[in-house]
Amino acid sequence: MLVNVFFLVSMFFACSLQADQVRAPVPFSADMNTYGAKGKIFASADGMRMEMTEPDSEMQIIMIENYARQVLLVCADEGEKVCTEMPMDLNFAHEDDDDQDLFLIFGEPCAEKPRESKRLGRESLQGRSVEKWSCAYQDGSTSTTWYDTKLQTIIRAESDDGVFELTNIREGRVSRDLFDPPAGYSVFSMGDFFKGLQ
Repeated sequence: MLVNVFFLVSMFFACSLQADQVRAPVPFSADMNTYGAKGKIFASADGMRMEMTEPDSEMQIIMIENYARQVLLVCADEGEKVCTEMPMDLNFAHEDDDDQDLFLIFGEPCAEKPRESKRLGRESLQGRSVEKWSCAYQDGSTSTTWYDTKLQTIIRAESDDGVFELTNIREGRVSRDLFDPPAGYSVFSMGDFFKGLQ
């Protein structure tokens, strides 16, 4: 379940798996509530890190993008602490697949490629200046998003899937150490695995 949650969260953040993705323009950290699961996010020009805990099993999953090394790490503790590492330029989508730009990069008020998007005006949310957007997609789904113009990212989204929201947003320096594998975790490289298949 939590892996599916991470997939949905990725639609709102920088997990584009493209080496030239846009990075967070302002370093920040925040609490994250996404479709019922709670966690934290840390973002800067150096990388992005999301931490979430599975409510039933208390298993923690950590997803890290390290821009200097151009790798994505997905870490979990299921009795053994393991991180799977893969290159960020690994393209899982077919070139003419309409969904290849599924993942949001910083700078977009609507996730995916909307069929139609409309700016509904400016508001204040959690004391921050935001733009409210209506987003309609090819599959008929819609969402309403609140886009933080300083952070250049969505801080709230409402859709049929539920509510995504960042709270307790704190601007300021984010340690580079957060974008390295967590202490005590072993790392399995998917890049080495794919090389072995060639």
